[in-house]
Amino acid sequence: MIATVVASLILFGQGVPSAGQFEIAERVKDFDRVWLRTTDKSRKLAALPFLTTATAFYRDKQFSEACRELDSATAALNGKQSGSEDAISLRFDPPFVEPRTSAKLRVTWAYTPKTNRTVRVSVGSKTVIATPGRSLVIEVRPEGLNPDILQNPEVGYLMPVLVGAEERSVFLSIIKKPIARLASLKTSKNPEADTLAGFLAAVFNDPDSLQEEVPLIQYLFTAELLDEGRLRLDRADSLPFLEFNNSIFRVAFPRGSKGPLDVVIGLPGPLGTENTYFEAYGHGMAATEAIKRDWAFIGVRNDPNAIQNALEWLRTRRKQPIRRVFLLGHEDGADLALATAKGKTKFEAIAALDPTLTTLSDPPNIPIYFAFGRQTISEQGARSMEGELNGNKNYEVVEMDSSSGLALVPEALSGVYRFFDARAK
Repeated sequence: MIATVVASLILFGQGVPSAGQFEIAERVKDFDRVWLRTTDKSRKLAALPFLTTATAFYRDKQFSEACRELDSATAALNGKQSGSEDAISLRFDPPFVEPRTSAKLRVTWAYTPKTNRTVRVSVGSKTVIATPGRSLVIEVRPEGLNPDILQNPEVGYLMPVLVGAEERSVFLSIIKKPIARLASLKTSKNPEADTLAGFLAAVFNDPDSLQEEVPLIQYLFTAELLDEGRLRLDRADSLPFLEFNNSIFRVAFPRGSKGPLDVVIGLPGPLGTENTYFEAYGHGMAATEAIKRDWAFIGVRNDPNAIQNALEWLRTRRKQPIRRVFLLGHEDGADLALATAKGKTKFEAIAALDPTLTTLSDPPNIPIYFAFGRQTISEQGARSMEGELNGNKNYEVVEMDSSSGLALVPEALSGVYRFFDARAK
């Protein structure tokens, strides 16, 4: 039997619903999970227009509207309309807590739902009623939900929360003396540990700066291992957050990689971050496929120098010889990949998925796998580019029947890696 949760309730006043990158990122992951398990083609087609409008709202920095459209897309996959419960966002504030202390679960509204109905939110035996536009905080003792935490107090815990009839989970890092341990990392001579400490310090000082739900406990442990020399860069299988020359990225390596390495660099679309190719886009399928081939995978946060800086970190900090580099870009990331390929660095091939470009004037002279969804915002430009590429054996153009936006990437990845494999032989 689930133990009674020790909880109290704090109400905030009426306010205008608001959303940011955090609320967007969590909905992107939710959509991705539902898309992968949906087999009904008609439902997938019904979801696509909402993805297009979500991206347009996001580009205009209308994040609440983008969240509403993402929720509508997910609801369409489930064969229903979005309800009030979908508008609710959950996060711990702060996203970490010391053992045997209360955690504050913040319940907010990303947008005003059309139905404007109240929603029942339950954590263990504690139930509250959330009113549209009114935020609240539920104070919860994690060990009240899971007594096993007392036996192993430092853990990452997925706390179950019932929102209406929907089961959700919210990640909480339970860490001993986090502030003191972070302070000790400020003098670290290891650049990667220092970067992780800086990231954690920003989150600890301002929890709202966190752009998506991430396992902060893993970030802290990784920083400490690097600082103490117990984790060497050339032996690390993965690093969750790196910053080098002002570019941000995340890396994963095949186990025991030492010699010259093939590398795939993933550049996300406008809704994505350095984590998107690891957490979404087919639940991390792109990174998984690279590791299966004994290739490395790097997910970047897009900026004009992201590709070059990630490769420079690999050469100078990891000291990893690079054999071939493949670029995998989605929408804005595809545009950046194509633009970067015109520089001096030699790339083996590019996969450009739903780029926003309308022409490929002076296309790079390397193999390009180009995929787009039919009846999408990118189709007109795609048709134009298809004509430009016609007859060039270096290029392959693929039309996806029931995919667009976020949904296109997992649907296209089998073709992407087939194309990369042919160039890696």
